[in-house]
Amino acid sequence: MAKTTKTTENTGVALRTEIVWLPVDSILTHPKNPRRDLGDLSELADSIKSNGVLQNLTVVPWYPMEGEPAAAEPEYYAVIGNRRHAAARLAGLTEVPCVVAKMSEKQQVGTMLTENVQRSDLSIIEQADGFQMLLDLGDTVSSIAENTGFSASTVRRRIKLQALDREKLLASMERGVTLDDYAELDKVKDAKTRDALLECIGLSNFAWKLREAIEQEEREARFAPVRERLDSFATRAASTSGYEYVSSIGDTEVDFPIPEDADTRKYVYTKGYYYKLYREAGPKDAATDEEAAAIAEQKAREAEMALAREALSARAYKLRYAFIKNFGNHKRFAAEIMCFAAQVMIKNGGYYRDKRDMADLFGIKRDKDTRDTDIVDAVAELAEESPERTLLLCAYFLFADNAKLDYFDWDGAYESKASLDMLYDLLESLGYECNDEERAFRDGTHELFAEDEEQEDDE
Repeated sequence: MAKTTKTTENTGVALRTEIVWLPVDSILTHPKNPRRDLGDLSELADSIKSNGVLQNLTVVPWYPMEGEPAAAEPEYYAVIGNRRHAAARLAGLTEVPCVVAKMSEKQQVGTMLTENVQRSDLSIIEQADGFQMLLDLGDTVSSIAENTGFSASTVRRRIKLQALDREKLLASMERGVTLDDYAELDKVKDAKTRDALLECIGLSNFAWKLREAIEQEEREARFAPVRERLDSFATRAASTSGYEYVSSIGDTEVDFPIPEDADTRKYVYTKGYYYKLYREAGPKDAATDEEAAAIAEQKAREAEMALAREALSARAYKLRYAFIKNFGNHKRFAAEIMCFAAQVMIKNGGYYRDKRDMADLFGIKRDKDTRDTDIVDAVAELAEESPERTLLLCAYFLFADNAKLDYFDWDGAYESKASLDMLYDLLESLGYECNDEERAFRDGTHELFAEDEEQEDDE
């Protein structure tokens, strides 16, 4: 094999100082290379055909495991340059330039991980696999973060992906799920529930299912003392056939009374938004006993349904609130936001403002046939053209400026008005120029106030 002397970079591992040309077929894909998908190699292969391999590979000797036969010719694992090796094979090369390195297994994995992170944009799961391999070889989260350039929190979050169902995780990644989305799963404690949520992560119903799962775990935690007390004398049952309804128990009823006949009569319970307690049906003294139990159970069922509806409504509100609170793409949807703001102002402001004022602001000639929707349509049209002006007009309408907003009290004496000052401050910032009389009116130096004061002095 031909040899060429070349000085290599200091990689922190022992390298030979010369480049050697090794047969392409003698170089194997490293079994612990975190990068599984080499991507499209056609462009790189075309470049190699024209220019050759411009940068050497770094390889380590392959040694057979105990009991395995040795190779007829020396073989190597590619540590750096796995894509170049595959592209060279695709280009038809028989030899590639290599530097043979002496590395521990940990150094090999760390080098491959760092090289791929810096050059090849590993997928999230490939990074997680690499980090886990380094942990298994004795590295710490801190050392991995330092060597790869990721923050320690990012390393931890990726490693957590290892605990998820692999098949479902890979399927979800095809939907373009971000690491922040996967981090949301940390809010759920149960591993099976997290795996189930993987099926809808990245889809429109994920936030709802996640919130539902969180609430379910919170409810389970609240009911734990109740369940413990129930288990002391009753059995959880899937069917209540042959049993009669006794009562429903909420999460706050930790010290509910245990039936006096619990030692002699069989009790079972079921779980929903409440725990429902049943006892084994016995001889009836009167038909009214069974009827009363049925009525009580129906009322309990209705109460449970009401609670479920309230929980559903509350969950929907929390999702709406969180979306608005965290929404950041304001400019792109400025027109939609302005139109919504206008509708809110029309609805809420209309109770104490004449909507003809708003119609006039937006250039609508309002008559008896003009509807609120006409104003909304005008607002929507203006919002597309100028969201800022739309917001200004809507806010001014809601401000309720009018001819009776002034700077004097009931006796005609000067009185400062913070709200009117706020409006004037805005107007001046937009280029409005107060005339002398307005300015005197604002600061209380107008002669009309002076005359009032003189009249008071004369009196």
